[in-house]
Amino acid sequence: MPPPSPQSETSAASAELPKKRTKTTTSPVWDHYIVSWEKGVKMVKCKCCQVTYKNPSGTSTLTAHMSKHPLQLKPKPKPPIPAWCQQTSAEVSKISTQKQAEATGLLKKWIACSAKPFSTVEDPYFVAYSKSLNPAYKVPCRQTLRKLLVNDYAERRKAVTAELKSVTSRFSITCDMWKARSKRQPYMVITLHWINNEWVLKNIVLDFRYLPVIHTADNMKAVILDTLKEHSLQHRILCCTTDGAAAMKAMFRVLSLDTEKDRRLFGSNSADVPSFRIWCVAHLVQTVARVATGEKADIVGKVRSLVSFIHRPTIDEEYLKFAERSNLC
Repeated sequence: MPPPSPQSETSAASAELPKKRTKTTTSPVWDHYIVSWEKGVKMVKCKCCQVTYKNPSGTSTLTAHMSKHPLQLKPKPKPPIPAWCQQTSAEVSKISTQKQAEATGLLKKWIACSAKPFSTVEDPYFVAYSKSLNPAYKVPCRQTLRKLLVNDYAERRKAVTAELKSVTSRFSITCDMWKARSKRQPYMVITLHWINNEWVLKNIVLDFRYLPVIHTADNMKAVILDTLKEHSLQHRILCCTTDGAAAMKAMFRVLSLDTEKDRRLFGSNSADVPSFRIWCVAHLVQTVARVATGEKADIVGKVRSLVSFIHRPTIDEEYLKFAERSNLC
């Protein structure tokens, strides 16, 4: 009997492999769009007006676009609004432009500081709640809210840059790397510290940068230096606080060389005072504790397991079952 050919082995092996699971599109809005791929980018084209969207992240924009074609898309039935939230036309009073702007400003702060999605303002329950507080207040749509926040960010950025230029002292920065819990995405946070001309200690988050590349000294230095140059601070850094990671130490060495060149290039009065790095006290204590308890790793492991068990969401239920079995209650 002849041996099987390589092609037959390949086909048999491919038949045994599980098929890749694809994400299904359940929203009815996809019935009115044509999906295509161009150079690895998802393109979505409207069947009614041929408008094309590039790599849409969800269906909110597509659904909002279909409002221009009301006869094509059947709107989703909105949840019933409680009677206590409903307002009659007789109860609606006028609101001044100043009150409208103040309420919108508070709404912008709440959306930005609590990291709420822009679509929150289009939720019928949120609109009903806002109307119950003031029936005359007009809740902005998500597109308007986004534009307002982008404009506020640009104005705030200009104000911070102008304030930093007026400071006569040098600055210190704090750099740290962390990962988001959901998608494990790495980010670098750069915090700026200084004493203003009135001798008040101030700090601000200068940048919150996504860093998908390998965390080498050169890559991290490029991100920090780029952020400092955006605010013209590369020649005014006195101190950098980091953890004790080897990459952070190497990053500061190459960063200090560049900032020293910039200080002498800009003719800074404090060019003879070099920048220096401070090891974060919290990380230092953690390192000392880890080294000190190295011989008692078993005890530390048991304590860690106990703490993890206590923090489990079902600890109360499991403890009650154990107490019942042990006749403790």
